[in-house]
Amino acid sequence: MPKVKMKVSMAGSEFSYVPGDIIEVRDDVAEAWVINDIAEKFVPPEEKAIVHKEEVPVEEKEIPTEENATDVAEEEVKVKPKTSPKKKVKKDADTE
Repeated sequence: MPKVKMKVSMAGSEFSYVPGDIIEVRDDVAEAWVINDIAEKFVPPEEKAIVHKEEVPVEEKEIPTEENATDVAEEEVKVKPKTSPKKKVKKDADTE
């Protein structure tokens, strides 16, 4: 008997299923539920296809520190220039 993973809730006098439940049902029931989007065929994790990902080499860069800051190229270090805060000018009621 195949196993299915429920997509919807279903209950009867002797059973109750919620989405995510994995249950074993007859072949004809499993086929009908999959066709009608009530459940999906359950494939145990060890039977799922294993996808091999290609390893991508990582370029190692030196992390700037106080000791080696002059050794790091300027284009690699983006420093935001400091700006002086704008001074707020108070307006007196007498000067207006």
